[in-house]
Parts: sequence; C-alpha cells; structure tokens
Amino acid sequence: MKLVVMGHSMGGWAAAYVGGHDPDLMGVGLISAADIGMIGAAPRAMAVKIVDDNIGTGAGMHTLAATPDGLADEAIRNGKAYGVAGDAPGLARRPLLIVTSDDGLAAVGDGLAKAIGDGAAPVTQAHIATDHSYSDRRIALEATVLRWLENLPGAPAGL
Repeated sequence: MKLVVMGHSMGGWAAAYVGGHDPDLMGVGLISAADIGMIGAAPRAMAVKIVDDNIGTGAGMHTLAATPDGLADEAIRNGKAYGVAGDAPGLARRPLLIVTSDDGLAAVGDGLAKAIGDGAAPVTQAHIATDHSYSDRRIALEATVLRWLENLPGAPAGL
C-alpha cells in the first residue's frame, strides 16, 4: 500500500493513533502533535479549558455535535489509551516523521521518539523554530515533509 497518514496538532494525535494501529501504512507524519492522554491526565476544569481553547466553541469551532465538556470527559475516561506513547509499538514498525516547533508540544514528539527507541523503523525528527501554525516557516515545513516523503522506501519517483 502506498498510503501515508499525516496530521498537525490534534490531527497529529489522530495520525499517531491510526499509524499505531494500521500495519499497512507506508509511513506516518506528525506535525506539532498534541497528546490527548495529557489532556485526560489534567484536572477536569483544566481539561475542559484546554479543549475549549483549542477546538471548542471558544475558538469559534463547532466540532461535530461534541462539546468541550464532553470531549474533556472522554479524554479523562480514556487518558491512558489515548496517549501517544501507547501507539509507539505500532509506529515503530514503519517510517515516522516527527516535526516540532516552539509551541510547547515538542516534548510529545521527543517522548514518542524515545518510547520507540533504537532498532525500530527510521524515525526522522525535525525542529522548526516557529509558532504552532508554522506561520513564517511554511516553506521549511513543506520542504521537510517532501524530503521525508521522497526518501520513504517504495516512494514513487518525482513527488
């Protein structure tokens, strides 16, 4: 199969989860990946605030039919299962790209790389000194992703 899954922020968490459970993926890319497990470990009021600040109604987003309270409660109920470290064994079987920035989430990527350890499929890490949206470094982000994709085993020529 020639599919790669890649995500940014909460999408990075989703990509880690999918990549940790789908053995047919060619590779997985995480860009400033969040960790829902960390939200679930926070006190409930803080977990609700984190969710609302990032993907809730306070941010102007209306995520499906979910509420910040409901999403925080789900993260609390499933905190350990939703932590990206739990995806490490599955992610260790395929190439992984971890891109971090100066947004406070670099520890998530670094922790995941450490959990995967040596002897696994290649883990490529890149840190780009910028904000969470990569506002002033989008071309650097694009180049990092394309270079990684081009070097995947079995990648089509001329990406």
